[in-house]
Amino acid sequence: MRLMTSLVALLALGSHAMAADMPAKMPVKAVVQPVPVYNWTGFYGGVFANYHAGKIDGNGCVGATCPSDPKLKGWMAGIHAGYDYQFANGVVAGLFAVLPLTRLSNTLSGTVPGFDAPTKTEFMMLGGARVGYAWDRVLPYVFAGVAHARVSSTFNFNNVTVTQNHTGYTLGAGLEYSIAPHISLDFRYSYIDLGQKRYEFVAGFPANWGERSHNFSIALNFRQNP
Repeated sequence: MRLMTSLVALLALGSHAMAADMPAKMPVKAVVQPVPVYNWTGFYGGVFANYHAGKIDGNGCVGATCPSDPKLKGWMAGIHAGYDYQFANGVVAGLFAVLPLTRLSNTLSGTVPGFDAPTKTEFMMLGGARVGYAWDRVLPYVFAGVAHARVSSTFNFNNVTVTQNHTGYTLGAGLEYSIAPHISLDFRYSYIDLGQKRYEFVAGFPANWGERSHNFSIALNFRQNP
């Protein structure tokens, strides 16, 4: 009996010593969730406001038919839409179209009083392609495209109105920033050069007129990205 009791005590002591020698369990680290990266792929549409600073240039005008302050400037507002695709390396490429809904107008003053020409844009549209590089929610980009405008001008001296369709090009750069999963702000500068067209307000005195402009816009976009 004493032998049995001694064996039990010895076994209990050995088990306690082995338990003391076992290494403590390492703490389990929490799983770190990856930070989601914004994806610019998808369709978008939005509204914009744009300041247009244009200068009308041309050749062939004679005397009083030459405007003394050939500028066309002011604020425009409209809508636009497009589609972007983001590649695995972060490059973003897309197409877009811009449609101003308001019109620009200005009276071009002649060098002789009374020889004025109220001028306005009746329609304008831009379309093009852009390419940029995405840093998560920030997308700087450059773009190029086609610009089209229908311009109407009336010569007050003889009440002759001439309307022409101008087609040219646009170049520029911008920065788009996502402020929410499906909403972004877009800041853009664009240079527009509209081709010259023939304006003949007085028979036998034609002139070719076009416009070059600097444009500064801000847009609010609603995006259908993943």
